[in-house]
Amino acid sequence: MPINIEKFSAKNILIFRTNMPFLSGTLFLSANQDEKPENFVTDIVNNLPIEWCLIADCTLAVKYMQAADIDNITAYILAEIDDFLQTPYSLENCAVKQNNYQLLETLADVFIRPTLYHDSGDIKIIDYDEKNANLTLQFTGHCSGCPYAQNTLNNVIIRTFNRYLPQQINIKMAEV
Repeated sequence: MPINIEKFSAKNILIFRTNMPFLSGTLFLSANQDEKPENFVTDIVNNLPIEWCLIADCTLAVKYMQAADIDNITAYILAEIDDFLQTPYSLENCAVKQNNYQLLETLADVFIRPTLYHDSGDIKIIDYDEKNANLTLQFTGHCSGCPYAQNTLNNVIIRTFNRYLPQQINIKMAEV
């Protein structure tokens, strides 16, 4: 099975995409948690110099430490993915609860920012009111004032957050 590997070096992120889903829904697992169930994700987290691991549908993404050997990380994760796809482990109940702000940043890092970086742009999370599920964002770089910013907001940002977050959020853009 082909696995597409994307290196998002601006944020120290490696993204592995497969044709076969790892699971339905989102799993977010942080490397700095003490108690984690045993599964292939925790093997990755415990054996590599990474900060976090995100699994969503057909995507596995990791944020590695600054001085990490990317080639060794890539080889290890490819082997783990291959093992997982050959004899699937259960990923049920292995998510570690994260605060929603951290999850928002991670989803932006994996699914939104790589697209915006291609056009020399970015987004910044200005505020997140968890009680009312209100998120305020700001486009930066070339995305600020771009005539296609509303399309990006609707077709990339809102779709991503509403697909992977447990609750629907209200997104508004801050003025520049």
